[in-house]
Amino acid sequence: MKKLLVMILDDEYWARKSIRRLCELIPNVNVVGDFEDGRKALDFANTTHVDAAIIDILLPNHSGLEIGKTLKSEFPEMNLIFTSAVDVYETQIRKYDGNSFLRKPVELKALECALNCPNQLKQ
Repeated sequence: MKKLLVMILDDEYWARKSIRRLCELIPNVNVVGDFEDGRKALDFANTTHVDAAIIDILLPNHSGLEIGKTLKSEFPEMNLIFTSAVDVYETQIRKYDGNSFLRKPVELKALECALNCPNQLKQ
């Protein structure tokens, strides 16, 4: 089974750690990087193949939506999964080519579905 290569972008250490721990429970997922800064995540994606990015919408120095938009323009096949504790953003991610929205705290089944069924918002 091919492993999905995933990166996590969230400014909150505990959120990154929690999402990483959940990813480790999904057999076909390998977290290849986690970042608190959008610029570092973009630089990483430009040097390392990534199948999916789990992106917090509310970041201190960059909008997670804008980071996602940049990733999607450079890597159209990348599965973008946006997260937020506030669900008002769910409708906004459609215009940023997001594949999924997960409300924090992220649950294992929802994360597994978002990673393995990447077009749940496109239907």
